[in-house]
Amino acid sequence: MTIEGIGQLHALLPSKHGRKLSIPTVPKVQERPADAIGNAVKVMRITMEEEPEDYGPAKPDKSEDAAEKGRKGAAVRSTAMTPERLAEIAQMAASKRRAQEYFSNIFC
Repeated sequence: MTIEGIGQLHALLPSKHGRKLSIPTVPKVQERPADAIGNAVKVMRITMEEEPEDYGPAKPDKSEDAAEKGRKGAAVRSTAMTPERLAEIAQMAASKRRAQEYFSNIFC
């Protein structure tokens, strides 16, 4: 039956409570993307040891230029701060380190 035939059939359907009955629609089938299937096959091959596990390219280390800029910025910031502010920052850092050591000993 063609689409036009379905439309004609719809016109012939009896009405219920003064309204026309509608033909139920079928939900559209969504296909899985090819990447998902490819990823599943890759995982299967890795678990079956047919293919070596690949973690991708390693994250590059910080460049020397970036490290040098960081050192220069830290030196400029420290000269602009008062000794009291530097001591306050050092105390906060020490308390956080102590707390981290304390909690790592409890939960490990």
